[in-house]
Amino acid sequence: DHWESSLDFLPTFKRDHPEWLNPREIFPDYEGNCEIHTSLNYLVPEVRRLKLRALEELLDRYDLDGVNLDFQRSQFYFRWDKGHSLSYVMTDFVRQTRRLLDAAGERRGRRLALSVRVCPTLEGSRCAGLDVARWAREGLVDLVTAGTGAVNFDIQGYREALAPYGVGFYPCLYGDYEKTESSDQVLRGVAETLLLGEPDGLYSF
Repeated sequence: DHWESSLDFLPTFKRDHPEWLNPREIFPDYEGNCEIHTSLNYLVPEVRRLKLRALEELLDRYDLDGVNLDFQRSQFYFRWDKGHSLSYVMTDFVRQTRRLLDAAGERRGRRLALSVRVCPTLEGSRCAGLDVARWAREGLVDLVTAGTGAVNFDIQGYREALAPYGVGFYPCLYGDYEKTESSDQVLRGVAETLLLGEPDGLYSF
C-alpha cells in the first residue's frame, strides 16, 4: 500500500492511526523522491502489539511448522541513523515472537521454527536495528535468509556469526534484479556466485 497509486488498499489500522506511521520524508529514494509513506513505526508499542496479535491468531488457527519474519518486505522501522541505538526494540519483538512460538510448540509437542529475512550484510542489518548475531546467541532464530534483489552478500560474516549456534544462513536468490533482465542465465549465474561463499543453501523469492 505504500505507493501513491495503491493508497486505495491502505489497511484500516493505518487509515485510523496515521500517528503509527513513519514520516515519509525519512525514506527518500535515489532521486530524492519520498513516495513511500505508509511504513509502520516500530517505536510505537501499539504497532508491535498489533503484529504480535496477528501472530497469535495464526498460531491459534493453523498447525504451522513455524513463522518467517520478513524484515525485507517493508521500509525500515525507524530512521537509519537510529538503528544501532534502537536495536533493542526489534530484539524484544523477536523475543516475544519466540515466546509465542514456544508456547504453541509446547501445546503441540514440538519446536516451531523461526526464520528471519534481513539485509544482505550484518552491518546493514545492524543499521536497520536488526541484531541478527544477538538473536542467534540467544537462541531466538533457527535460520536466517538475507537480501532482496542484492548480489553482494556478507556470507562469511553471517556464517561466522550464526554457525556456532546452529543457525543456517541462506542468501536470497531474487526473481527480479534491478536494471537486469532476470533470465534463467542471469539467475543461474547469481546462484553460482552465491554458492561460492558456501552458505547453507539458497532461499528463492
